[in-house]
Amino acid sequence: MGAGRKALARLVAVGGDTPQFHLLMAKALLSRSDDKKAIDELKKAEASDANLPFLHFNFGLAYLHLEDSKQRKTSFERISQRNRICLQPRATGNLY
Repeated sequence: MGAGRKALARLVAVGGDTPQFHLLMAKALLSRSDDKKAIDELKKAEASDANLPFLHFNFGLAYLHLEDSKQRKTSFERISQRNRICLQPRATGNLY
C-alpha cells in the first residue's frame, strides 16, 4: 500500500463520517479538479452541519469551476447571509 493510500485509510479511520472529514475530502478533490465528486462530499458535510466554516465557500468554488453561475451565486450569497458581509454577485465570479 502506497503512502497516499495509507494516509487516506488513516483519515477514514480517524475522521469517519464527520462533516469535517467530508469537507477535508472535498477540498482535496477540488485541488485535483474533481469538482463533481467534491460537491458530493460537500453535500454529505452539509447534511450533518450546514454551518460548517468554509462549507459554502467551497460549494461556490466547485460551482465556479463547473461554470454553474446560479448555484455559485447561491453558495456565495449563503456566505454573506451567515457572516453578514457584503458580496456582490458580480464580484464572486472574479474570486478565482
